[in-house]
This record gives sequence, structure tokens and C-alpha cells, in this order.
Amino acid sequence: MNNKKILDDLYLENRGRLALYIKSKIYSKEQSDVEDCVQETFVKAVEKSLTTDLAEHPELESWLFRIAKNVLMKFNTAYMKSKEHIDIETDMSQIPDNNNSINQLIEDIAFAEIDIEKLRAKLFEILTESEKELFDLKRDGRTTKAISVMLHKSEDSIKAKYKRIRQKLKERLKKVTHL
Repeated sequence: MNNKKILDDLYLENRGRLALYIKSKIYSKEQSDVEDCVQETFVKAVEKSLTTDLAEHPELESWLFRIAKNVLMKFNTAYMKSKEHIDIETDMSQIPDNNNSINQLIEDIAFAEIDIEKLRAKLFEILTESEKELFDLKRDGRTTKAISVMLHKSEDSIKAKYKRIRQKLKERLKKVTHL
């Protein structure tokens, strides 16, 4: 099967899932930005197919979604740079700091007038790209075993790295909320 046929099939089979994936991860709320990222993903796939025999590629869907992840990271970085940066200390001061309960904190955040996506972006800026990728994969419900296969690392390595990521985020959250 030639690359054009493989790409056509890949597009037909994965376009919808890819759009949902991008929509769940993109910082922008505009549907046109989702469509742009989907198109950019397939443009990149076509460009890469010029130098790769796709018939011999073992995991085409994973390959396509890795391209989408890279497109998203580039888009989200540019999007955040184009928006006003929030002063997280000012926005977080709206949340009462007299309750150490994480559940209470989550409830407080839900009712505070804070842009959660901007808060998430500020929290996650301390993570490396590989840490963000691992965290997103776990958040999406992937198993440690599946992630270890995708990232070519041992399950123990994935578990340890995920534990360190959670600890970093927990410390950062405590710091910005003064808990």
C-alpha cells in the first residue's frame, strides 16, 4: 500500500478522534483553532510521509497522535504568549487560605473567579515537556504499562517519575495558595 492511501485511511479513521483529543487539550476555546491544529497535524504527517515508508511503520495511530501532541504544544505555547499573563499570587489571593483540606481548596477554586486554564498553565510551567506528556497520558486514563510501552521506559521508571511530578505540582500548589 502506498503512503497516500495509508494517509487517506489514517485521516478517515482518526480525524474525529484527533479533533476530540485536540479539543480536550487546547487552551483556546475557538473551534477554528481546533480545526487548524487538526489540519496542521495532517500537514505534518504528509510532510513526514515524504521521507518515511508508512507501510513499515508499526504504530501509525500513535505516530499521528504524537504529531498532534507536538502541534498542540507549539500552539498552546504561542497562545499563552499572546494572552496577558496572570499574576497568580493576585488571583490566588481570592481563595481563602485558612482551610488545609484539598477538597475544600478544589471547591474554593471552582467557585472563585479564576481562569482555571491559566492557573493550570502557571502550575504546569514548572514541568518539563516530558513530564507534561507523562502527566497528560496518566490524566487521560492510560495505564502505566501502556505509557511505558509508548515512551520506551520501564513501568517502575514511569511510576517513579509520575510520583515526582505529582509531588512537584503539590508543592507548587501549596506555595501559590500559601497552605
